[in-house]
Amino acid sequence: MESQREHFQPVPRELPAMFRPPVNRAMKTLDRSFFRKTVPIAAAKIFEKSQISNVRQELGKNKDLLVLPRLNVVRDFKEQDGVIRKGLLLREDIKANGGWKTSHEQLNSSSELFLTSIH
Repeated sequence: MESQREHFQPVPRELPAMFRPPVNRAMKTLDRSFFRKTVPIAAAKIFEKSQISNVRQELGKNKDLLVLPRLNVVRDFKEQDGVIRKGLLLREDIKANGGWKTSHEQLNSSSELFLTSIH
């Protein structure tokens, strides 16, 4: 029987450059705005809440979920019509404009999820 842990990546020891905090040794007083950063990242919006675990497991097998310490990959996304949908954050190298592997076309074509870009 296959273990659930085999599908998920271990948390990397070193963060990718886009997620590292900035360094300013000359700062004498704390400027919180210096530490705010907008990171463009892709997310897979899920239309049916009952499919979250299935999609998360499939993306975990392919190691396409964003793996960072203390970060929950399941997020709420508010649609333009006010509906709140769940979504999964994807790796930083996956782009919303077609940077997804062909193995996910089956998930994408089954209308379970929609790939979008967030900031």
